[in-house]
Amino acid sequence: MSTSCLFINPCGLAIQIETFSVYAIRCLNIEFCDESTRIIAHKLISFSLLLLLFFINCFSLRHVVSRVQIISVIAKFVASGIIIICGIYFLLFGKNVQFNNFYHPFENTNLRPGNIALALFGGLYSYDGWDILNYGIEDVKSPRRTMPFAIIVSMIVCASIYVLMNLSFFMVLSVTEMQSSHAVAMLFAEKTMGPHFKYLIALLVCIVLIGSVNASLFGGSRFLWASARERHLPAFFSVINREHDSPRAALFVHVVLAMFLSFLGNLEEMISYVAFTVWIIRSITMLCLFNIRFNICKRPVHEKAIRVPLILPIIFLIVCLSLVSITIIQSFKSSIVGLLILAIRLAI
Repeated sequence: MSTSCLFINPCGLAIQIETFSVYAIRCLNIEFCDESTRIIAHKLISFSLLLLLFFINCFSLRHVVSRVQIISVIAKFVASGIIIICGIYFLLFGKNVQFNNFYHPFENTNLRPGNIALALFGGLYSYDGWDILNYGIEDVKSPRRTMPFAIIVSMIVCASIYVLMNLSFFMVLSVTEMQSSHAVAMLFAEKTMGPHFKYLIALLVCIVLIGSVNASLFGGSRFLWASARERHLPAFFSVINREHDSPRAALFVHVVLAMFLSFLGNLEEMISYVAFTVWIIRSITMLCLFNIRFNICKRPVHEKAIRVPLILPIIFLIVCLSLVSITIIQSFKSSIVGLLILAIRLAI
């Protein structure tokens, strides 16, 4: 729990604000004279958004925060719909459809286990929202029925949208363009709708990211607050403002950690660090659950516990251990940060 509070959640927040700065700069069409100026501008924009939302979460939870989330969800569906519709139109009426991407999907693929593991980390990171549902299980009336249904339906909907969007991208863009671009959606919009529409897509993505940062700040700070309340972290993190019902100490710590962790590396490196740490924690969690499962006489099972066929957690554990072990062996640099965080946590 403390590893999630002090590294995983803040680093995930850092990834979101860094992505926002990329699209915000593209949306404003800003050019830089040198690399150092570009880096400073990225940090200023990302930190400005983070501090603005920090202030909002301190004082206006019900009025502003909820409306930000509604606008963000609308922007997310609008942006996804535009990309998917453009992809379908381009498939039916376009002249330069990149069919070669589908005829030779694995051309020039590097099959080293370490690279495959890192690719899976990046892909699985996009689908990690299912895990957030488990945090609210205490507030669910019928978790045995609701939780599996919610996870399955959300995964199907999310996967369908992601697959359709990626198919649209690959119909229009070459693999080289996908790899070289830091704002794929803008490049896609420019090639399908014209140079002016790329700024519309960038604006929609920025709105989506504002909602994502707001949600991460809201959830991560409360996770930190709950951990402190249960004595997993220093007690002063659990201080809450009664007037606005805001855990300001936890919010402040969460923001400071995110700002600090944003200097760990570029987006790809931060995603690999977070993903590795998440999957090693899941491996440990699965081993603990197996211990509970096979020592049921000694350890009473919670009345709301959800039982699944044993083969499913076994497969999941194998996947977790495979990803973790391959990364440690083949790409130790990507695993060193996660291992260091876990070592520090065990030493405390």
